[in-house]
Amino acid sequence: MWVITLLGVEGLFAFFLVLSFQRRAAQTLSSMRRGLDTQEASLQRERNSLAQQKEENTQLGRRVSELIELYEWTKKASASLKFQEVFAILCQVLHSHFSFEKGYLFLFQEGEAKGPQRIEQIYSLQPASDASSSGETLLKVDAEGIPYLGEILERVEEKDSTFQGRSFPFVAVPLWVKDQRIAMLACERLQPEDLEKFTILSRQFALAIQKVKLYERLQELSITDGLTRLSVRRYFLERFREELERSKRYTLPLSFLMADIDHFKQKNDHYGHLVGDVLLREVAALLKANVREIDLVGRYGGEEFSVALPDTRLAEALQVAERIRKAVEGATFEAYDETIRITLSMGVGSYPEDGEEPMGLIEAADGALYHAKQSGRNRVSSSVAASDLKRGKSDVEV
Repeated sequence: MWVITLLGVEGLFAFFLVLSFQRRAAQTLSSMRRGLDTQEASLQRERNSLAQQKEENTQLGRRVSELIELYEWTKKASASLKFQEVFAILCQVLHSHFSFEKGYLFLFQEGEAKGPQRIEQIYSLQPASDASSSGETLLKVDAEGIPYLGEILERVEEKDSTFQGRSFPFVAVPLWVKDQRIAMLACERLQPEDLEKFTILSRQFALAIQKVKLYERLQELSITDGLTRLSVRRYFLERFREELERSKRYTLPLSFLMADIDHFKQKNDHYGHLVGDVLLREVAALLKANVREIDLVGRYGGEEFSVALPDTRLAEALQVAERIRKAVEGATFEAYDETIRITLSMGVGSYPEDGEEPMGLIEAADGALYHAKQSGRNRVSSSVAASDLKRGKSDVEV
């Protein structure tokens, strides 16, 4: 009562009016604060969304740039016709764009798309910076040093698939061109986020590798005799000249062998050309098996073969020729239900004794071969033994 008396009715009304206004103002202010908080949260969400979108765009841009760069590398690889260059590019790309410990390229022998394939060669995917001073980046690997090779061979027939090791952390991608499995890329401990990019790159390089292999096959066909798999005469003579020039430059000896199958025409007429072809192939194989890798073996023409022996003196060349002659004499050839034995006559010429030009050595060896034929066949003769013999090849049956 005393409050009413003190303030009066009007004062009390004014008091409650102010109190109501303050309450409404507080409610309005609280509502505005909630609205501002809501707007702030919405703005923060938009900021976060924009930041995320910006990050995604940055990652997408980075990925597009990487794919464009990888495309340029694969285009460069596709323009090359040499396996060494393609392999060097592959190594550089892998070590620039991927993280892994060891990597290998497996090349398969050509064959049927279905069924097991043999590994032709294995190369280590080392970075270009590890290449030798000569630029050689090919590093052949022994299969025994790869712990998961068995699993790769077990699963290699899985077409269009990238598989990961069960007992060892590796990723392998078979490289297919149409229906032909030509190779496989395998990397140890490849990062999971790189798997898709690694698969794409592998398939692109498959085309480059296949192109190189086709070109190499064409090159090989142009210099290799289709029947005996030896060098054709033209290519053999080119390589022979190179070896002779090398011998002159470094003052090294060099010898040349000329070999001829005895009575080959009789065998060919009696058994037929198919059997004759088998004899030529088998003799070619025996020639290759009884010389070094650095020696040159070619089909000179018909049943005649030629062998160049770098860094080999006359006495050593005669030993090589005798080893070849005995190998042919002791062999039994099976051809189309026929069992045949043949012999070989050989002539030997040497640099510098018999000349300093290819034709001089060839003529010396050819003269020695004629001497071996005239002396009874199935023997080796040197240019020294034939030096006093008059040339008259037409009266000797070969």
